[in-house]
Amino acid sequence: MWHRSLALLCALNIGLACRPPPPANSEDLGPSPDLAQPPDLQMVPDLRADLQAAPDLQMAPDLQAPPCPYGQERVDGVCQCKASHPNICPSATHCCAQVQQCLPGGLCSSPTARQRHGLAYDPSRQSLVIFGGLGAMGVVLSDTWELDPVTFSPIVAAMGPSARFGHAMSYDGNSRRILLFGGRLANNTLSGETWSWNGASWTQLAPTRSPEARDLHAMAYDSVRRRLVLFGGTNAMNISQNDTWEWNGTDWELRSPPTRPSAREGHAMAYDSVRHQVVLFGGYIGGVGYSNETWLWDGATWTRPTLAVTPPPRAYFGMAFDEERRVVVMFSGETPGTMALDDTWEWDGTSWSRKMPPSSPPRRTNHRMAYDAGRKRVLLYGGVTSAVDRDVWAWDGFTWTRLY
Repeated sequence: MWHRSLALLCALNIGLACRPPPPANSEDLGPSPDLAQPPDLQMVPDLRADLQAAPDLQMAPDLQAPPCPYGQERVDGVCQCKASHPNICPSATHCCAQVQQCLPGGLCSSPTARQRHGLAYDPSRQSLVIFGGLGAMGVVLSDTWELDPVTFSPIVAAMGPSARFGHAMSYDGNSRRILLFGGRLANNTLSGETWSWNGASWTQLAPTRSPEARDLHAMAYDSVRRRLVLFGGTNAMNISQNDTWEWNGTDWELRSPPTRPSAREGHAMAYDSVRHQVVLFGGYIGGVGYSNETWLWDGATWTRPTLAVTPPPRAYFGMAFDEERRVVVMFSGETPGTMALDDTWEWDGTSWSRKMPPSSPPRRTNHRMAYDAGRKRVLLYGGVTSAVDRDVWAWDGFTWTRLY
């Protein structure tokens, strides 16, 4: 039917050649009665009239209008600041909440500087969630923030976890919520609470069994087995732990694998969804020091692979699985000596390799990292550089780029 479509294009003066291409072989040469039917060409004006008369093909004004800038909503066809974001940035169109400031370029400021905070990405709502942490001057925080594809937004919740730091957060695919466990409270006691965040409010859960109160532990969600895995941390007696717990969606279960890593704190874990294993690295082992061990959890036991190359020992660092590039990404952390590290490493399921990006965040400790599926980037937020920081960086596999 190419000839009929081509005839229509010729009649519409599109300017294409009106002769068919040469046939591919002699078998294609045969009678083509359709080519000798000029009445088909007479249908073109009717087609034009139909196109002009079809109202569905003309985009409605609302669909033609660009989306409103951050913090705004469309009311009667006009973009205006939302009630929750009453302040418009000078010489810009972004509207910020009361607790935010306008930054150059019309963006709204990120959360206050913090370390040892909780951070997790919610793929169902495509937002990065931050809760609590230890702020400047030792202030213990209890605020909730979300980073959407444009900028940060503070969340005002009727209730939520008390101020804390050193807790762990991870997305739970069973409930499609973010789970928070533990942490050190403002009165210096440890929490054994389990909380969930649904994108609008916090809910304290009441599991039948629960890990001992702790801080400086790590969690990661196994999306194949649909279990959230927790390992290690420090209890109220300041003793490091090496227990493995799993959250099944309603309750915590203590696992008893035949082998497991030694007790530690300040380690990091990430779930490798390609090879279906939780990856644990490093941490601080009491009486031993900083670790450079790599451990893998398959749901039944922990195994430690023998590696030719491994990153330097460290604790209190950030790590996340890059789903786009199918590698675990690790950055910086505390190590023996007077300065924090500033290196970027990747784990491909078999070996570690150090990356040499042209641009990197400043060296730091006690930051947090997570993979942003919308941006297809690993994001890093906060931590301690020369002071407690509030910057946001994105890793694309080649270089780090500062977002805020």
